[in-house]
Amino acid sequence: MEIQFVDPNDLKADPKQPRHFFDITRIKEMAKSILTEGVINPIEVDRNFVIITGEMRWRASKEAGLKEIPVKIVDIDEDTRFRRQTIENIHHNTMTAMETAEALSRLLRTACADIKEGEDAGIRNLAREIGKSDAFIRDHINLLKQSNKTKEYLSNPKGKMSLIRDIDRFAPDEYKEELKEKVADGAINNYRIATELSRALSRQPDSADELLSKDWSIARDSDVKKIHDIVPEEKFLEHEELGVEISRKITQLIVLLKKVDKKRVYAWEKVSIKRDTIELMELLKNFNNEMLLEGKVV
Repeated sequence: MEIQFVDPNDLKADPKQPRHFFDITRIKEMAKSILTEGVINPIEVDRNFVIITGEMRWRASKEAGLKEIPVKIVDIDEDTRFRRQTIENIHHNTMTAMETAEALSRLLRTACADIKEGEDAGIRNLAREIGKSDAFIRDHINLLKQSNKTKEYLSNPKGKMSLIRDIDRFAPDEYKEELKEKVADGAINNYRIATELSRALSRQPDSADELLSKDWSIARDSDVKKIHDIVPEEKFLEHEELGVEISRKITQLIVLLKKVDKKRVYAWEKVSIKRDTIELMELLKNFNNEMLLEGKVV
């Protein structure tokens, strides 16, 4: 690899790279840092000075008015270039959910073609290659099946994938699209509200009109009580049922923890772990230990 110092105006963005949105505010902030510290990591380019990785640094360098910046010249084929760009953006969390989904879909097609063992093996292979969990790949690939309105919402950097994912996970089929449309329209913005609405609809679909007619656009975690006022939580279980529920919740938490990338834990993963832990503690609090000692709970 060869490092040169060149005029940033001589570089060109790659129109085929997976990331398309660049936040001008972040570019300006990075430009201030570059004026103080310079460009610490060289920008990777090919022999034609088309950027492979480091487009954000390049844009910030131009914003800062630099006359020359360090570049690393790399010989690279198109597939390797795209993989490198995707991995960098994923680990810096700089793509929208839909950009990530589309990039992973392209990489998955290559992974499946290379190993010829079906999609499951392709996902495992791709997960190892990019340093993410199988669940991370699957959750993003599933976004490609969403409605156009949901895809448009997730194409915005402010779109929250966790809201859509957990509506699909917990809501009854007949209300999934309506809930996701409300998220896309800004009528539901809070993760806890979205999941509790989904669960309440599953428990008591007869309350759908009342639940869905309320304005949840500015609701916060504390407003979950309003949902429970309409559809009470399932708190009272027989000991046998409670034992099964505790076992299920422990298994769910273990599976989630195994899938987490220890080097980079995402916000939605932290939320899920915290939520499941709180729910498990509530179940344990309601559990009668004497019944367990008497062998009445398996």
